[in-house]
Amino acid sequence: MYKINVKVESNKVSIISETVPITTNSLNTIKCVFDLPQEYERLSCVAVFTCIDKVYKQMLVDNECVIPKDVLNFGGYVKIGVYAFKEEELIYSPEPTSFKVVIGSYTDEESDEEVETTQTAFDKMIEKTNELFLKIEQANEDLDTKIEEINNKLEVGGGNGIDGFSPMITEKVNTNEEYVLEITNKEGIFETPNLKGRNGTDGVDRLNGKDGVNGKDGTNGLDGQDGFSPNITVKKDTDEEYILEITNKNGTFETSNLIGKNGKDGINGYTPQKGIDYFTTEEITEITNTITNNVNNNLGLILDEINGEVI
Repeated sequence: MYKINVKVESNKVSIISETVPITTNSLNTIKCVFDLPQEYERLSCVAVFTCIDKVYKQMLVDNECVIPKDVLNFGGYVKIGVYAFKEEELIYSPEPTSFKVVIGSYTDEESDEEVETTQTAFDKMIEKTNELFLKIEQANEDLDTKIEEINNKLEVGGGNGIDGFSPMITEKVNTNEEYVLEITNKEGIFETPNLKGRNGTDGVDRLNGKDGVNGKDGTNGLDGQDGFSPNITVKKDTDEEYILEITNKNGTFETSNLIGKNGKDGINGYTPQKGIDYFTTEEITEITNTITNNVNNNLGLILDEINGEVI
């Protein structure tokens, strides 16, 4: 379908483009497409065609309409306009424009020579139609055959599918230089190439960049709060209590009693008993005799030694 593009503005109508020249007797093949302004939204719009003092109106649907066939019966200029209304009240009616209808090739005058008879053309059309019906009939038969095959398969049911196979992947080599996987699938076992790339070459040494400019000195920090020396005094000092009073920045408080409680009394002492806890009478006699004999023996030796020196 050919078309005319029409632009509607607030005060005038203009034709933007035509796809082909409009000719007489091109019945219902020419469509007008209207570019309506925003204010025409939600309004009812009517296209008006005027030719040879006759007026034809077409309601716009989706901003489109077909040129009435009576407009195309005569050659010459046709005015085209549009107006918008709402609830039978006219809202917009811009100035129309015009387009030309060129006289087409068709004429109702008799031909000087005979042309192909209408019956011959009709027979050819029937032949083509029959060929088309045969193709449609064959396509329907093929479709019925396919449907029957599908139904038979659905009734019988298909055979069991091939067993699935889950591939198994294990690490074959895993070192700093190599990483190789061993893969087992339904086609067999194979190893991957080394999955670790080679180390890149060392970068080229470049000159050290220039030292940057020293940054600006930072602002001075805030002064710290004044320190506080705690004050410690003795609050109590007796045989049973020793308590200190401490004053710091958080306030004044007292310590708990710093003297511990008295310990439990120790076990009573034990005085050794004579004859029980030290030597008996017999032992003392024996010790005395031993000492006496030793003294006598040593005394005799000393006397003999003295007598020898005197002689």
